[in-house]
Amino acid sequence: MLFDPNNELNEFLKEYENFCFKVLKENKMKKIVIVTILFLAYAQIIFAESVHIEKAIDVAKNWYLSYHPEKTKISRTRIRKASDIKNVQTEKYNDQDTFHIINMSSGGFVLVAADDNISPVLGYSFESEMDQDNINPAARAWLNNYSVQIEAAISSGITNTQAVQ
Repeated sequence: MLFDPNNELNEFLKEYENFCFKVLKENKMKKIVIVTILFLAYAQIIFAESVHIEKAIDVAKNWYLSYHPEKTKISRTRIRKASDIKNVQTEKYNDQDTFHIINMSSGGFVLVAADDNISPVLGYSFESEMDQDNINPAARAWLNNYSVQIEAAISSGITNTQAVQ
């Protein structure tokens, strides 16, 4: 068999073409994968919403009904009445809602974050109500710290994997 430069060149070009297509496909796939990962990583930030009072009330009621210490001793109807809402107060920091204080008619409260990127339930009591105007200094400092942290998380786009439901 004689050396045929055209045939060798054609084979080389075919191999080179296959290699280039393979690299382009791999790079294209890499780009697609990277863009997809970035989109998924930022999707929670992009679609994060503030938690309206109605949604916060639903979260508080569901949480209260699920974790009430007497839920096994008394009827579901009685617990539902206990989870009736007495009032709702909203805490703000830098003119941004940070959390809702939801007081139950039976005495008790649930603190619900005002943004769905934050862990939903921040605090609770089954025994006493929380009045923003009548809080001791230590509790006020604790709530102010929550407000500062929540506002910072919202403004910087920090996400949480647990969604408000």
